[in-house]
Amino acid sequence: MNSTMATFKGQFASIVLIGRHNPQILNHDFLVRHDVLPRESEPFRSLLADSGRGPGSGVSPFSEFISTPVASSIRYGPIAVTVDESRFQIVDHGYFDHPSSTTIVDIIKRYFGKLLIHTPLQIGGVNFNGLVVFRNLEDEWEFDRRIGISRPVVQSWAKSPDNLRISSKVSFTREHYAVEFQVAKPKGFTDNGLVNTNYEHKFHSLDDMMKWVGSIEELYRDFVGVLQSLDVEVMA
Repeated sequence: MNSTMATFKGQFASIVLIGRHNPQILNHDFLVRHDVLPRESEPFRSLLADSGRGPGSGVSPFSEFISTPVASSIRYGPIAVTVDESRFQIVDHGYFDHPSSTTIVDIIKRYFGKLLIHTPLQIGGVNFNGLVVFRNLEDEWEFDRRIGISRPVVQSWAKSPDNLRISSKVSFTREHYAVEFQVAKPKGFTDNGLVNTNYEHKFHSLDDMMKWVGSIEELYRDFVGVLQSLDVEVMA
């Protein structure tokens, strides 16, 4: 491995859909009754099997549930869904190396593609989030150079030759979507940086949304390609 190479460890992936939503319908009974949760896949295979032992089992399939008139959220193990009047968000906190196997895509296809087919949706975002680890200052400075940051220029006006950390945000476009690549660095040099990349797409129809959500593996490959072009090793 290159001596100045940083490493990336994924924390979560999420899909956000902007439109007009009804947060009051989001609850466990609604999701089960309409077969939104993929029982054949984890974590739902285990969680729903445990809860099916009966009311006296004391086992709840969800670990968190909050419902208000303006927002609701529910969490099943690593999968969390949050809905307010303008935003639907589903997160896979388990992250993944093979996005096609995540259940969040299947849930969205069932929730909107089969059930709430008339929901007005305008824009969506697929997000990949994780930590970038710099082993030393030289490692971080080399990363900054590769991303296009001139540390000498910043040092000249910041008057801070050594204790300088530079966060960055780069926006660019692909053929069908806009991309925002962001690296946030806390003040402490011993702390890892946080990488978040957002792939945004404007929808023209429900079919367009479904096709775009289904391309999450392609988006993940693009994300990994961006990291590799910066000589960042992606850890499993």
